[in-house]
Amino acid sequence: MSVRARIIKVGVAKSAEMGIVSLVRFFSVPLFLSCWSADLYGEWLVLYSFIAYFTLGSLGFGQAAANEMTMAVSRDDREAARVTYQSTLAIVLVLCAALLAVGAAVIFALPLHSWLEMKLTSPQEVRWVLVLFLLYVVIWFLSGPVSGAFRAVGKVHRAIGWTNAGMLAEFGAMALALLLHGGFVWVALAMVLARLATVLIMQIDQLVIVPWMRPGFAHASRAEFRRLVSPALAFVAFPLGNTVINQGIIIAIQSVLGPVAVVVFNSLRTLTNMVTRLFDLVNQAFSPEVSMAWGAENRDLLKRLHRVSCQASFWMGLLSAAGLFLLGPWIFRVWTHGKVEMDLPLFWGFLILVVIRGLWYTSFVVPMSINRHQRSTLGYMVSSVAGLGVSALLLSYGLAWSLAGFVLVEALMAALVLPQSLGLTQDTLARFAAGVLPPPNPFSVVRMALGKSKGAAA
Repeated sequence: MSVRARIIKVGVAKSAEMGIVSLVRFFSVPLFLSCWSADLYGEWLVLYSFIAYFTLGSLGFGQAAANEMTMAVSRDDREAARVTYQSTLAIVLVLCAALLAVGAAVIFALPLHSWLEMKLTSPQEVRWVLVLFLLYVVIWFLSGPVSGAFRAVGKVHRAIGWTNAGMLAEFGAMALALLLHGGFVWVALAMVLARLATVLIMQIDQLVIVPWMRPGFAHASRAEFRRLVSPALAFVAFPLGNTVINQGIIIAIQSVLGPVAVVVFNSLRTLTNMVTRLFDLVNQAFSPEVSMAWGAENRDLLKRLHRVSCQASFWMGLLSAAGLFLLGPWIFRVWTHGKVEMDLPLFWGFLILVVIRGLWYTSFVVPMSINRHQRSTLGYMVSSVAGLGVSALLLSYGLAWSLAGFVLVEALMAALVLPQSLGLTQDTLARFAAGVLPPPNPFSVVRMALGKSKGAAA
């Protein structure tokens, strides 16, 4: 399969994922509210939010290992890929056991029911739902090596496809439990069983597609574990930085400007974050190819992938920002039913952030895909803390000033990421700019989508 074909397949799979996530979120609200009261649904959402915190327990080993396996296979070193695969499986099992033990101990020892101010849910229900959510997350951790194996042989679209099917299965299982008048525990159990079935099917499919990567510990290595620790923990730094600045600014706005300002800020951020989802789609499609090109020491292809992906993100960001500039106020008014007043300076600030992010966010795929991202993610986490401080200090001048710290973070990341990526791809800033800044030929894009283009990435 050609590079172009793999990129298109991943892009289609990720687009389907975005659509499924949006549809599930859209239909979940009326589904739950048709079976439960609004207050009961609110308590469910509080418990459901714990899944995001449990997920941090993976410590990034799955992503780091997937990169290593992909690079090993691309240089025709199956033995190294097997070592990484089985070492990661051993690490994941240890992390799963630790998370279950510590998580269950905390859940049963602490008075979470009273801390969370649950009024309609019993203490026993709270405990068992959280334990089931722990299992839900742990089961998904076990799919990490499986997804890495698919990625290593250029079949990551299959892993994404199974993930998409799993999301639909989970939604169907939840719907069935709700329609059968199930409570919190039954709905959580339905989610766990659907996820378990998905992971088992993924594992079977992986053994068919990549039979030489089999579960076991004969090839597991402590040295491999030590090698993966640094890039794995660095993967955690990025979501931590996101949490610090994105959640911290909400608390700061609430304290300084009040809840109405929080609603305005959060609504406008949600609207403009749709563009970042497009960046994520490009990143996911190109990341496996970057790992392969680096492992095969194909610097010409690596340079081409870097330029093409950044050009796609930059122009999607620019055109999306222009479209939102023109239609954003109308979309916002319709979306919020006119109940939230748009803050135009804040909105324009978010659009500027989108354009700045387009300059570095996809370029970051290069170091991230070859496990050379430690410095950049550390810089992101530190700058997020500093940016939060700057934004909080300037809030008294108006809501638009809340973005000052975000601009600082984006500018610093552009200064960190671009030079590193250019060095890794052996490119120059002038040649990179010449390849990225001109708009892509729309006819070439259509031909590529139809699988008819030729060139370096073919």
